[in-house]
Amino acid sequence: MDLRLAGLASVLTALAVADTILPTPEDAFPILGWFDEVTLWGLSIKAWIDFLSNKTLEDYVWMLKG
Repeated sequence: MDLRLAGLASVLTALAVADTILPTPEDAFPILGWFDEVTLWGLSIKAWIDFLSNKTLEDYVWMLKG
């Protein structure tokens, strides 16, 4: 298991939680606020799934590039 990917997943999860709980400037525009929260949560979940599937950080980044 690639611990770098676990670290990235942890950071993404922490950012998603903070963005969801703490007030941020984009909360004035609900659609924009929801979009960034969904994006952060989605990337976080994808990172954890890839980590549990024994993929590497390089696999995760390659998937994001397309």
